[in-house]
Amino acid sequence: MDLSFINNLRKINDEDDRLVTITLLIDIISNLLNDRNNSRNHTLPANYIQETFHKYSAAMDCLLTVGFKQVSDDYVFDQTISNEQLQELSKLLENELDSTSIDQSKQCDRCKILMDFFQYIQPTREEREQGDAQKVELYKCSTCLSQYRFPRFNAPLKLLETRQGRCGEAANLFTCLSRSLSFQSRYIYDTTDHVWTEVYSENQHRWLHCDACENLCDSPLIYEKGWKKNILFCIAFAKDHVEDVTWKYVTNFKQTIQRRNINEKRMAKTISRMNEKLQSQLNQQEKNKIIANRIEDIVSMLNEEKLTKESELHGRQSGSLGWKLARGETDQQDDITNGFIYFINNEECDKGFISIEYNSVLDKYYRNEIEENKKDGLIDKVYSCSNIQRKIENDWKMVYLSRKQLNQSGIISWAIQFNSEQEELYRFHKINIQCPSTSFDQYAQISCQLQLGDEQVIVLPQNSNSSFEYIVEQTKHSLSNIRIQFKVILTSSNDNNDDNAWQKAQLFRQSIELTSENDQSHFLRINATIIKKTF
Repeated sequence: MDLSFINNLRKINDEDDRLVTITLLIDIISNLLNDRNNSRNHTLPANYIQETFHKYSAAMDCLLTVGFKQVSDDYVFDQTISNEQLQELSKLLENELDSTSIDQSKQCDRCKILMDFFQYIQPTREEREQGDAQKVELYKCSTCLSQYRFPRFNAPLKLLETRQGRCGEAANLFTCLSRSLSFQSRYIYDTTDHVWTEVYSENQHRWLHCDACENLCDSPLIYEKGWKKNILFCIAFAKDHVEDVTWKYVTNFKQTIQRRNINEKRMAKTISRMNEKLQSQLNQQEKNKIIANRIEDIVSMLNEEKLTKESELHGRQSGSLGWKLARGETDQQDDITNGFIYFINNEECDKGFISIEYNSVLDKYYRNEIEENKKDGLIDKVYSCSNIQRKIENDWKMVYLSRKQLNQSGIISWAIQFNSEQEELYRFHKINIQCPSTSFDQYAQISCQLQLGDEQVIVLPQNSNSSFEYIVEQTKHSLSNIRIQFKVILTSSNDNNDDNAWQKAQLFRQSIELTSENDQSHFLRINATIIKKTF
């Protein structure tokens, strides 16, 4: 399934237009999933499509991917599209809607690359008064040195306006909204750098874990079991009490206490004094309610059997993959579908050439020998990646790509494509690829493929230097003229007999110590020459 339209949706400059477009696409897919047999969901009037989607090619591409085709004056759904495919598209669009609502990074408007965090600065008077900002994150573009201010607002109304933030802003807003609906709510601070909300259930007589940033409810062991965190302190802050609720978020509270290395009695006394101050203006009925809830918590702590739920076994969902991996909050680098495509620009068309390179030692990409902005390294620019890892051997001082252990195969691919304006005039002519690979036994298998559009897959022959050349023939209406995809597959036929079989087929192997700046023998390199079409 071609998912390149996702990247194009992100290029819609007007945020409101982008949100409306994605929401309408989700509604169309949801209608099909909820009532597939209803013929009204199978047909969309052409005038509606023209008015709503036609100005954005990405939205039209999505409709075609969903399975709508223009028939006369209508767009009609192709019944061969499966519910599983529709569900996959719906999930992708919902994730895109979430990422549009809560920004996690800032792109330079001029250079179109991600800015780097520079430093914290003080908020302005207006940012303090209107948004209760306590600090501002300053980002700087490494190319043009332009700057971007990201005030960390706390005021809920301001957050509803800006729609920007991370877990702190999400927890602030969710807690406020819960209280506005008359739910007792409290803010949970985890000292290993996360925050969420607890909401009291009158029906269940207990506080429920609610993580708005992760879209989770009543899954308290997610941080220990799924994110692999070593929880030490989880402190609840309500408007009328403070409480240590760490026991809810760990499977063995006694072991956690031993690791905390503090005077527990002194901490308990400090919390008690804070509660006395917070509750000094409450009447006895209100105090009794807090005490009753506290007793219920203590009974739960003593009697509750900690059984891990399926919803508590996955890693962190929010944030970029590289950031999550760096924090150790996910081990899921499998099945990445970035759908990233190198779209050829006008300058490259004029020059008749595009070059893409990846340096495994520095974990950086280069486009036409110019360093690309680095966010997550290897996975930044991949079209797809499944069970592939960048492995650093500190003992041997080597770096390489291999498949992940306990996985039978690893696949990674990169894609280059003309945009809609250029595809009518230009086409690919010659593709040159350098893909250095190393096999350490007769069972290790490395297969390289060149895919032309959605039509043709060419298996590239192995040779001593792992370099390939392919001439693309002109075919008048073929996607092979406008998109190429290079794919590498790593496998072994000896996994059952060799625990180290996963690392015996390697890509881009190189020493991390002896590499000179001029040595590019370990680079992935994809070069494509571009020529004008002849009609």
